[in-house]
Amino acid sequence: QMKNISKIRKNIDSNYMEIYADYFGCSLLTLFTQDNLEFETIEDEVEAFLYLLKKFIDSGLILVVSPLSGEKEKIIQNIKFWDTTSDAIIEYIRQKLPKNLNSLYGRINDNDSFVKFWYKDCPDIRWVNRKTGKIY
Repeated sequence: QMKNISKIRKNIDSNYMEIYADYFGCSLLTLFTQDNLEFETIEDEVEAFLYLLKKFIDSGLILVVSPLSGEKEKIIQNIKFWDTTSDAIIEYIRQKLPKNLNSLYGRINDNDSFVKFWYKDCPDIRWVNRKTGKIY
């Protein structure tokens, strides 16, 4: 598994700006189902998704709205964003993943887990235009 992780990260490191261009403005669900990169297992796909999201957050290309009340917030262009580290955001999402990762696709008969994760637990995101800094 760890061998895969470094391969996944290299893959994303060299492709993430292309994914940014192709998926700018999309939801996390759409970003998760991106088809620029292919993975052997769903576990790899989840790791890739979390690493990609962390990379976008660290690069200032994605801002995250806190899914929890009472969290520290920062206001940018009149929008309240979660004022925490990318690691904390990724850890939050990781804790909320459905037990059966196949639920993430909504393909199995487990629509509740699909809806709960993507539409209730997952934070909202906004994309930052790299050239203008404008938030979408």
